[in-house]
Amino acid sequence: MKYTNQLAGLSNCPPSNSAYLYKTAYRFVFEPLAADSFIPQGIKSPSRISNPNNPPDTRCSLLALSMFISESTAVERFQELKKQFKNIEKSLGTHLAMGTLNANDGLQYAANAEGHFDFHENASADLAPQFSIVKAL
Repeated sequence: MKYTNQLAGLSNCPPSNSAYLYKTAYRFVFEPLAADSFIPQGIKSPSRISNPNNPPDTRCSLLALSMFISESTAVERFQELKKQFKNIEKSLGTHLAMGTLNANDGLQYAANAEGHFDFHENASADLAPQFSIVKAL
């Protein structure tokens, strides 16, 4: 897994109910699409992982990539975040990309009711070439 050192400090991370699956996924990205669009928020801002006020499952999620099961669920979530955080696109991305996650790319959680799921990349994963921008957010 990528970020092995950070993951080692958290029990059951990635969770034992994660699975290696083939799935179409949607993600917030920057244009031009490059590897920097596939860095977990906890790596971008390590203080969020070390914050003792964040429960272990939140810290684990911060080491994963946020993905969505459909374009509509991703756009809806982005709009919700934009209402809460005026400049959210500066940290999450300006565009929506669609791609295919292969079983050897990493571990996925089951999607929640809002269509979001966490994805922990395998060390050898290179997701940027597997994704394409579908729209501006």
